[in-house]
Amino acid sequence: MKIVVFGAGQVGRAIAQYFLYQSKLSQLRLIDINEQQLMSCQIQLANYVNINKLILSKVESIHQYIAEADLIFTAIPWSSHTDIFTMIAYYNKPAIIVSRPEYHELKKLKI
Repeated sequence: MKIVVFGAGQVGRAIAQYFLYQSKLSQLRLIDINEQQLMSCQIQLANYVNINKLILSKVESIHQYIAEADLIFTAIPWSSHTDIFTMIAYYNKPAIIVSRPEYHELKKLKI
């Protein structure tokens, strides 16, 4: 199973840690715009789990990452979701979003 996690903060790190324990995981790609945040997350995860299935990425080639993923998590500010939602819908991928939209944007999410 290939999983993509957007956001290397506390929530993204917790999600990554959980899935790195799973035996069916073949790859976990952790994406963040902040390289220092990514490195900090890698160091902290290395204390708890085997990180040989972890790939750290800055925000590049997002289309490819989403296209190849079996599951996508987003643990990023809501304002950063627009392009990611579009790609998730385009590739018809399952996603779990762990942020809350602004109330005035709820109408845009209705199908």
